[in-house]
Amino acid sequence: MVSGAIPVARGREMKEVSLTEILHTLDIWWAEANNDHNDGYVQKDYKDRLTAIRKSLQQKSPPVNFEDTKEEMCF
Repeated sequence: MVSGAIPVARGREMKEVSLTEILHTLDIWWAEANNDHNDGYVQKDYKDRLTAIRKSLQQKSPPVNFEDTKEEMCF
């Protein structure tokens, strides 16, 4: 659970949300961005939202580079 208030535009604050709620919202946005029933403007809006989040996350932490290996992972 994300704790504390997060300031956003115009002095409003967001409610506390769980990681599951965030992932659910992103899943909905991805589905809407790729839904052929939406017109191009709606699809572009959702794609722009996802792109903005992706860029923000890449700025916060660099991508993880995994080394290639021939070994299989065993659990």
